[in-house]
Amino acid sequence: MASREAVSVGEGLIVVEVAPGGPADKAGIRGPDQVVRIDNARIPVGMDIIVAVNGEPLADLRELTVYLETETQVGDTVEVTIIRDGEEQTIQVTLAERPR
Repeated sequence: MASREAVSVGEGLIVVEVAPGGPADKAGIRGPDQVVRIDNARIPVGMDIIVAVNGEPLADLRELTVYLETETQVGDTVEVTIIRDGEEQTIQVTLAERPR
């Protein structure tokens, strides 16, 4: 198994799943790429961590939801800042309606 460098991130959202064909998937945002076992726990690893949208830092899912609902609309393109493999990256995501 390849070693991964530990990354210190104060706040953000761990991407645990990406809907196939959804905006995040189309933009290249990644969920876990493997699961490791530590004792009896299965821990997902290798996923992106979202730390900001349009330069606005995010601490949790509530902040992301409030920002998207009050500052954006379907069809807008937002700049999502992520941490991937220890590096900060910016990805453009075009928003779509949430599936029901």
